[in-house]
Amino acid sequence: MRKLFLTLSFAVFSLWLLGQNENPYSQFGYEAPIMPDKHTNVEDFSLFIIPNSDTSSIISFLSLDTKKGNINFFSKQGKLISQDTLLSHSTARWLSPDPANQFHSPYLGMGNNPVSGYDPDGRLVIFINGYMPFEGKYSMNDPSLKSYWGRTAGDFKRHLNDYNDVYFDGHTVNPVSSASRRSKMGYEAGKAYKPALQPGETIKIVTHSQGAAYTEGFVQAMNENGYDVEVVHALAPYNAEDINFSENQRLIQYHSSRDGVAPYSKLKNANIVYTAREDFYNMSLNYHVSSHLLHNMRHWIFNPSERISRLTPSVVCPENPKVVGWEYE
Repeated sequence: MRKLFLTLSFAVFSLWLLGQNENPYSQFGYEAPIMPDKHTNVEDFSLFIIPNSDTSSIISFLSLDTKKGNINFFSKQGKLISQDTLLSHSTARWLSPDPANQFHSPYLGMGNNPVSGYDPDGRLVIFINGYMPFEGKYSMNDPSLKSYWGRTAGDFKRHLNDYNDVYFDGHTVNPVSSASRRSKMGYEAGKAYKPALQPGETIKIVTHSQGAAYTEGFVQAMNENGYDVEVVHALAPYNAEDINFSENQRLIQYHSSRDGVAPYSKLKNANIVYTAREDFYNMSLNYHVSSHLLHNMRHWIFNPSERISRLTPSVVCPENPKVVGWEYE
């Protein structure tokens, strides 16, 4: 029994030795030399030195830095010949690029383009609404004000390529209240509003219906406070004939000749007035009301084939060069 045990032990030991001799990395030794830190005399277990057993090679040894991911090749004189960098673990684990890589992107929800909705300059876009059946005033950025604009706000922000938006309430309860009253309200709001903008940043305003008169006073106050209102987009301005924007203010008006709520009247000093083609609205019972609504106006405002220019601009005011889609006749 004892002889059998000794025989089996010898056989196992022989197989182990045979396996060691067949180790493809045996030329590097079974224990990698470790380079001590000459300054602290503490062994750095992130740096490994591997000698080259091929004496005919110009490479004498290589060092592997697992912290930095570097492989350095040295000559017999100890001079650095070349250096290579290990691939990251996330890349090296694959033998080839993942053909379905685009489906794993964390930005898939935005078309794999994380900067598609990025506002490059942070310029402010202010939306000022018109009449709302509410006795009182909504506070700035109230959800009801955002709901008022619906998809129209998104359309303008995309065309202007600015997404830093703020909402003000420009309505009065009495739909036939004077433009001067709303202008005064806008002036007071503009004086109190002092956004923190970077040097060179401007403000763009989009307004609808009653909000146009409110915007007149608001713009005046913002200019007095030292802000630059780059452009005002006025949609179906109510009491347009009573509103007086400064001649230095870039002003674009959108109106329908069939608007029965705010019959067409050119805003003073408007650079351009766009209107819907005559055949855009059908002659339904409520066409004079529907032509005033934002969700109808947005279709022809952002579709050049459905609009025409009511006049040639007397002042050359090209839109911001980065904007794509606006047309100036």
